[in-house]
Amino acid sequence: MIGNHDTDGGSTREQVVEFWKMPAKYYSFDQKGYHFVVLDANEGEATPVRKYPSMLSHQQLSWLEKDLESTTLPVMVFVHQGLDSDSGVENAMKVRYILEQANAKSKTKKVHMVFSGHHHKDYMNTINGIHYIQINSMSNHFMGKKYMAPSFNEAVLAKYPKLKEVCPYKEPLWATVAIDTSGIFKLSGQKSSFLGKSPSERGRPRLDDIVPAVPYVSDWTIDLTSGG
Repeated sequence: MIGNHDTDGGSTREQVVEFWKMPAKYYSFDQKGYHFVVLDANEGEATPVRKYPSMLSHQQLSWLEKDLESTTLPVMVFVHQGLDSDSGVENAMKVRYILEQANAKSKTKKVHMVFSGHHHKDYMNTINGIHYIQINSMSNHFMGKKYMAPSFNEAVLAKYPKLKEVCPYKEPLWATVAIDTSGIFKLSGQKSSFLGKSPSERGRPRLDDIVPAVPYVSDWTIDLTSGG
């Protein structure tokens, strides 16, 4: 899927699609009894508050409605920016409504999961029966200029001074997901530790973020056949 930093340096979303050999900016496909939907939340305009565009156009919302109506398979959704966060997709409530309406119209639960990874956090929220899983950043938690601290040696920081603004992880984070034939969903994540001072050690107040920054991806096990 397309993320906000894929267009850094002036690249267009069309160029990103071509580079990664994606079918389109947003698309869907079926695989082994599941329907996967990949969204592009980089539409709209940047604002002083939002440095990057972060919404779905009416055209994409209409496509999403029709795509969900066209399948009888259980659905997994992927979108870079979160649909459950006030700093994620700008019109997230509209997108969630479409997903929830697809479930309301179906005899069985249709949309099960929404995966995103924009927020450099590790958590799962469940809203009206749909699980919103945030996969942590591979490399760091961003802190900004207010909480800068050196986590690398002087030579590295001299070449890349922006690294003072991040809380890096010692090892890269990632996760794998498996769904067995009985409908058991298992997410297994990598575990690491902070390199240098943690966010709290840098003086960041606990309530700056409701979800604390952590250097790992949690494991989750969910029975999709039980309505969970």
